[in-house]
Amino acid sequence: MVSFMEVVGLRPDGCNTMATVEVDQELCVGDQVCASMSPEIFEMHDDGLAYVVEGMEEVDGDDLEAAKEAADACPVDAITVHE
Repeated sequence: MVSFMEVVGLRPDGCNTMATVEVDQELCVGDQVCASMSPEIFEMHDDGLAYVVEGMEEVDGDDLEAAKEAADACPVDAITVHE
């Protein structure tokens, strides 16, 4: 049985904010700080640039916090987190 909270998109743990994570490869300089901080969200490709791991384009909870920390650490502001 599906709960009312699940139907309306609310989580019982209070973490209901979903955010979209993006990396602008035109800005990325490939220093790998995001991938080293949050390898579950960011990965480096053969072109030397960072990308969002497939399936992690939308995050919440701890992953949202990790994405924000990586965005703050990016030296060229190539990561955006849209809440």
